[in-house]
Amino acid sequence: MTTRLPSTSARILAAIVLALSLVSPARVRAEAALKYTESGKKMHWTKTSLGVCVDEAASTIPRIFPYLRMAMDVWAEVPGVPQFHLADSDCDVNVTYKDFICCGNIRPLAINVLTHYQNGQIVRATITVNAFYAGRAGDASHDENIYDLPGGLAHELGHAIGLEEDLEDRTSVMFDTNFLGQTYKRKLKKGDLAAVNKLYPWTE
Repeated sequence: MTTRLPSTSARILAAIVLALSLVSPARVRAEAALKYTESGKKMHWTKTSLGVCVDEAASTIPRIFPYLRMAMDVWAEVPGVPQFHLADSDCDVNVTYKDFICCGNIRPLAINVLTHYQNGQIVRATITVNAFYAGRAGDASHDENIYDLPGGLAHELGHAIGLEEDLEDRTSVMFDTNFLGQTYKRKLKKGDLAAVNKLYPWTE
């Protein structure tokens, strides 16, 4: 997930995004895509409960545990979707923390890496929160000059269950960019629900 930077970097990033929108038909999509293996299998969990572990580095993030609970709650009421819970062992999703640059000169708020089998079954997810934003990411509902970490974590948990970016609806949880002071990613939108329903069909 990229982060909108209020600088020359933002203008460069905007130009890259605009260029991609002109050449990529995926920009027409108004919901998150699904993650696929190289052989075309949908990436998915077969487990119904996923343990989320916070390593020593990530435990230094102020209020990381309340923020993770808020992020997990975003997905908690969707039928059929694996349910997240904080854990100390049996980790399915690992959260860590370090300063990094991704994809050229872009500094995402966080990234997600999945480990999966060729049949698409996900066996591990690793969320790395970017320490570059230390002091500039937290609860944006109380400070419009920071990036919203609960929403950012909800976005990464969406990747962890097999969803890609939404390139159209900037209010969706899976939209590919963060904006200062926005808390939209704390509530699933129509496109988020449509995408996750394709991956984990709802049960009545």
